[in-house]
Amino acid sequence: VQPTTPPEATSTPSAANPTPVSPAVTVQPPAQGSVVRINPSETAELTFTGAEDEAFTSRSTGPAGDVVGFTVTGDGSIDTSLAIVAEDGLAVASDDDSGEGFNPELLGVTLPAYGGYQVTVRPVVSGLTGTVTLTYKTFIQTALGQGAISVTLNDKYGPQVLRFTGHAGETV
Repeated sequence: VQPTTPPEATSTPSAANPTPVSPAVTVQPPAQGSVVRINPSETAELTFTGAEDEAFTSRSTGPAGDVVGFTVTGDGSIDTSLAIVAEDGLAVASDDDSGEGFNPELLGVTLPAYGGYQVTVRPVVSGLTGTVTLTYKTFIQTALGQGAISVTLNDKYGPQVLRFTGHAGETV
C-alpha cells in the first residue's frame, strides 16, 4: 500500500499563488501535508520520517534559458538524491553525491523550455529518517549588455549559456 497525500494538502488558495516574477518553489512534506514556499536564496528544512517511498516534491515555473541551482545539506544521518523534472516528464538534471559531504547539488542548470518543473528530494535508501536543508540558489544573471558577467566553469556547473541582443552586421 502506497501512502497518499490528502487532496487538501496539495491545493493552495489562488491568492497564495500569484504569477511569479521569478520562479518560486513550493515544498510539500508528505507526512505533515503542510505547504512551505521557498524562493531563490531561501532554504527549507525537510524532515524525513522513514515512511516508505517518502519524498519532498517542489513545483516551480520558469522560462527557457533561466538558470537555477539547488543544494541539499544534512548532518550525514540520511543520504539523499535530488532531481529536476519538467512537467512533461523530461528529466532535466539529477544528482546524488556531488555536493559538500556527498550531499546532492545541482548548480547552473539551464531550464530547456518554459513551463512547470518538479524538484524532488528523496532518501537514497527508503525508510531512513533525518533532516536536511534544501537551498534554492539565486539565479545566475545570463543577459549580457549591462557590463561584465563572471562565469564559473568546473565539474559542478554544466555548460553556461549567456544571452545578448545583436543586430545584423554587428561584430560580437
